[in-house]
Amino acid sequence: MPWKGILKFFVIGFLGLMLSIALVLVRETVSERSQRREQVYSDMALTTAGSQVVAGPFLVLPYEVTTSKQESSTHSEIILPRDLVMSGRLQTEKRYRSLYEILLYGTQVKLEGSFEFAEPRNISVPQGSTLRWLEPYLVVMVQDNRGLTRIPVVSWAGKNFEVKPGNGGLSFGIDGGFHSDLPTEIVKGGTFAFAVDLSLQGMQTFSWVPVGEKTRVKLEADWPHPSFQGRALPREHEITKSGFEAVWESTQFSSNIAQLIQGSGAGTGLQNQGVGVRLVQPVDVYLQAERSVKYGFLFIAVTFGAFLLFENLKRLSIHPVQYGLVGLALVLFYVLLLALSEHIAFVWAYVVAGLASMGLLGFYVRYVVQSWKNTVMFTGVLGILYAVVYGILMSEDYALLYGACLLFVLLATAMVATRRVK
Repeated sequence: MPWKGILKFFVIGFLGLMLSIALVLVRETVSERSQRREQVYSDMALTTAGSQVVAGPFLVLPYEVTTSKQESSTHSEIILPRDLVMSGRLQTEKRYRSLYEILLYGTQVKLEGSFEFAEPRNISVPQGSTLRWLEPYLVVMVQDNRGLTRIPVVSWAGKNFEVKPGNGGLSFGIDGGFHSDLPTEIVKGGTFAFAVDLSLQGMQTFSWVPVGEKTRVKLEADWPHPSFQGRALPREHEITKSGFEAVWESTQFSSNIAQLIQGSGAGTGLQNQGVGVRLVQPVDVYLQAERSVKYGFLFIAVTFGAFLLFENLKRLSIHPVQYGLVGLALVLFYVLLLALSEHIAFVWAYVVAGLASMGLLGFYVRYVVQSWKNTVMFTGVLGILYAVVYGILMSEDYALLYGACLLFVLLATAMVATRRVK
């Protein structure tokens, strides 16, 4: 009777809705596992150095102003390097915590350049007040001092000076750093060469603030998957299987560093001027698992559609329970994929989960459709779908195009197959 067909259609639709909810729960599980990984990264950052930012060096010329009423106040003039050259090479190291791989790096950073300034400078002193220069010092800002594995070496005009911890009281939005006291006579002005050597460790991201009037940075690394970030891209770069090499160049006209370091809130936005690189993992299993789950709705729709075709074209009667069990097997593929990908490479997790799903469904469908020929056809189509979807997952730039083409082909196939159905 027609009403039986309509009832079965609604029952199958309800099963499809329930399976879609199951897929949403699987996606939430993927998201929870991804958040757990980020929490592990944060926990790791508490026991070792996190992402690093290097800013400087800055020459600080403090002075004291005494009024006629013998009231004193201390101020500072901050001078940026005329030219700054930074070089470094990142050496990566993998650490493991629980199931998660964490990428650390160590680098030997060298800062070289010069300061050039003359006296008098534009310092406003109230009438009747006197100005007295205090001991100047050189400051280098570092985001996380725990990454300073050795005492830095600071050279000024060819002479090494003692290095002290702390950022000299500057409010740059970068908590750590070190400074060196310099001779008072340099306040008279001139041209002074400097060099700073520091060993630095960090996690995932390394960046710097181009504070020089002219800044050049050359960075090498043994990691072949960089993601260049910040307010400027490298002028030139080369990426090979063994690592990358990149060069950045900038001037004071391409940033507002000089304006940011002026005033009482000096440097409060300086950390937002950073340029750098993030060492990314080439395969994010959670991102790929989440993307693959999105195609679960397609697998369920194709499978249910194929069963409906078998029922109409082959005059079979497939029970709704059988629809549901096949749908659950398809959903279980994604759970198995997620679990395996946390232990083995994603490609092998996909292959194992796919073969397991095809084997289970092939065995069961043989008794549902009562035909080896139709079983082989169904399993083959399922295998092709798994292969095509994997290709889409691996091709991020063309994923939308390939996905649209796949949907078009499937719809065209269904329309051709059902063109004579009454």
